[in-house]
Amino acid sequence: MPFSKIKNWLGEASSVFIGLATIIGIIYGFGAYVDYRVDKKVQSEDFLRRLSDSVRPSCIFDEKGSVLVDMGAMNFIDSIELSSTNGLPEKIIVHPKHYLANAPIRFRLEILY
Repeated sequence: MPFSKIKNWLGEASSVFIGLATIIGIIYGFGAYVDYRVDKKVQSEDFLRRLSDSVRPSCIFDEKGSVLVDMGAMNFIDSIELSSTNGLPEKIIVHPKHYLANAPIRFRLEILY
């Protein structure tokens, strides 16, 4: 008689263990699936291009005001005017497409020869 109670208890315990293991496996599998989908989306070229355009837009232009490299900044800039003497710019005027509440945070001037 005591062996049958132990057998019944082990049967119920194994059922509970299998149920918990199944629930934990489903939760882990769903988390792994979501991680896979997010990694796939984040590493796509289109997403990275849109992110870089909106996070830190920048552009590189020459002494004539011609844009050499646009990294999203021309979405916000209408035109760039330069007035220079001796090849060095004295005044740089940037015309935004619409009102910018915050001024650009960084301006870097490099003179390349």
